[in-house]
Amino acid sequence: MQRETAIIAMNYLDRFMSTSVPRARRARFNRREYQLVALTCLYIAVKITEPIVMGADMIRELSRGAYSIESILSCERHILASLRWKLNGPTPFQFIDYMLQLLPEDTCINIRSKLAHDARHQVEVAVHDAACVPLRRSTISISSVLNSIEDSISLDKKIEFIRQISDTVGYDVEDSPMIKACRKRLQDRSERESTNVKQVKGDAL
Repeated sequence: MQRETAIIAMNYLDRFMSTSVPRARRARFNRREYQLVALTCLYIAVKITEPIVMGADMIRELSRGAYSIESILSCERHILASLRWKLNGPTPFQFIDYMLQLLPEDTCINIRSKLAHDARHQVEVAVHDAACVPLRRSTISISSVLNSIEDSISLDKKIEFIRQISDTVGYDVEDSPMIKACRKRLQDRSERESTNVKQVKGDAL
């Protein structure tokens, strides 16, 4: 499956858990209910984004029989109703792809690929951060892209690219307090994750 499918599932989960419906309130205090909601969000995301067919029976198997097909389908109905069927908005990865189309035309494909990889990694970092839950997906994506270009393109291309993004979204992304805060948050978490990985590797050696 695509990595983006997990990000979409987490988006559904975060949005549902932020509602005040009884099922979401129960899931906030009941691990078993939370697990059912999380699995069901994955089930919905796979149905919408993946070419494969994943039935409720497969989710039951993933839960090792902890939940019945009826409970999974009931949970799905609650989630869809609570989200008001708003499931197909642009994803952070799609925002990144749109923004990278604004790069100067002479930007080589290797740099474009590196920027896409680095920006997507930042988005995945945001998935693990509860502080990013209320942020718009466009805010996270713009912050990720701006972080990824820091040392990857020349200053003149960087200035032109940021101007193109600002003109497209309708505000100066470099002067936005929200973008600045999000960029700092993602940078700090990325650095901590990188440090933790190095420590684990060092301990293993």
